[in-house]
Amino acid sequence: MKSLDNLFIKPFIPKMALEESKYIQSDYKLLIHFHVISFFSTGFFFIYCQLMNFEKTSWAVFISFITSFVGLFILKMFNYTKLVSHLFTLCFFITFLGANIFAGMGVNPAMVWFILFPLVPVSLIGIKEGLIWTVFASVVYIGLTIYLKTYQIDLNEIHGELALHSGLTNLFFGPLIVYALSAFAYRYKDQAIMDLEKTNIQLEKLNEEKQYLLSVLFHDLSNSVHVCLNYSDPEFTEESKPERMKKCLDRIQSVSKNMDSLIAHVRELQAVESGKKKIQLTEVHLDDIFENLCTIFESKLDEKNIKLELHREREGVKVRAERVSFSNSVINNLVSNAIKFSPEDETINIWVRDFDGMVEIRVEDFGQGIPEELLPHLFDFSKASSREGTKGEKGTGFGLPTAKKYIDMFEGRISYDYSNPEKKTGSQFKILIPSA
Repeated sequence: MKSLDNLFIKPFIPKMALEESKYIQSDYKLLIHFHVISFFSTGFFFIYCQLMNFEKTSWAVFISFITSFVGLFILKMFNYTKLVSHLFTLCFFITFLGANIFAGMGVNPAMVWFILFPLVPVSLIGIKEGLIWTVFASVVYIGLTIYLKTYQIDLNEIHGELALHSGLTNLFFGPLIVYALSAFAYRYKDQAIMDLEKTNIQLEKLNEEKQYLLSVLFHDLSNSVHVCLNYSDPEFTEESKPERMKKCLDRIQSVSKNMDSLIAHVRELQAVESGKKKIQLTEVHLDDIFENLCTIFESKLDEKNIKLELHREREGVKVRAERVSFSNSVINNLVSNAIKFSPEDETINIWVRDFDGMVEIRVEDFGQGIPEELLPHLFDFSKASSREGTKGEKGTGFGLPTAKKYIDMFEGRISYDYSNPEKKTGSQFKILIPSA
C-alpha cells in the first residue's frame, strides 16, 4: 500500500501540504486518491466504449478523464483544494450523466450511479455543498429526462445484447470503484484520527512533564524562600546580637546555595526528560541530608512547636541517588508534608536502617492521615490533589508524585501506611533505596 502511495499519491501532493499536519494531509491524499481512481476508471471505460462502438458515451467519459487529469495538475501546481474537489464532483457527474443520456435515461444499469452520487461531494466538500450538488444533479437529470421524453428525442446507443453486456460490466466494475473510493476515504480519515490521538497523547505527556518540572521548582523552592524570608525579617534581625546575625546570614547563604543547586538541577532534569541526558547517580550521605533538613524547616517546626527526631542505627549511611533531587524532592517533600498535616506540639520521626544492600527510611507523623479515597492515586500525576494543612497551609498536589518519580529513577520503592492503622490516622512513608 505504501509503494502505491509513493507511486500515485505523493507526486501530486503540493509542497506546502507536506508542511501541514497529518490530519490535513489526509484530506489531500483522499482527494488525490479519488482523482487517480477516476483517472484510471474513466480511462478504462473510454477504451471499453470505443471497443463497443459507444461513440457518444465514450466522449462523455473522455471529458471526465481529461477533467481528472486537469484536477490533479491544478492541485499540484496551485494547491486549490476546493476547486479541485468541485472539479472531481463535476467529473463524476458528467460520467454519470453521459452514461445515462446515451443508455436510455432512467431505465438503464448506469442508474445506480445516481443513487451513489451524493457520497462524492459530501466526502470531499462537506454536507452543505454536497447537498447543493445533489439537488443540482437531481434537477438536471430529471429535467433532461422530461425534456427528452416530451420531444421524443432518443440518444440511446445501447440496445439488446449490448445493453445486457453493458449492464453486467457496470454491475461488476461499479461496486469495485465505489468500494475503492469508500475504502480510501475510511483508511485516510481513520489513520488521520489515530495520528491525531497519538499527537494528543504526546502533548498530554509533554504537559505532564512541564507540570512536573514546575512543581519541583514551586514546591522545593518555596521551602527555601520561606527560610530566607524568616531570617531576613527586620523585626527578627534588628534586635539580634552579632552572633545571632552571623548565624542568620550563614543560614540564608546556605539556603541560597541550595536554591541555586535546585535551579541547576531542574535545568538538568529538563535535559533528562527530553532524552538528551541521563540522570547521574552518586553516593549521597544521609548525614548531610538530615543536617539540611534542620536548616530548611527550623522556622516551620518552631511555628507549630513540632519536634523532629532522627532515629538511626549508625552514622555514615549512604544511598545511591542524585543528591539535589533526593534531598529536596524526596526527603524534604515528605518532611514538609508531615509538618503541614501535623497539629501543634507533635513529633515527627525519621527512622533509618540499612540491610542487605538496601537502606530503609521511614518518615512518620501523627497528624490527620490521608483519606482512603485518595490512596489509590496517591502517586499519580494526572490525579494529583491538594489539601490544606492543619493551619491552612496550601500545596500543589504534585509533591508525592514527584517524590515517586525520583525514587523510581533511583531504582527504589516508596509506600504509604497509617501511623495508627486502627484509627487510620497519621502517615508513615517508607522508602527502600539501594545503599552506596
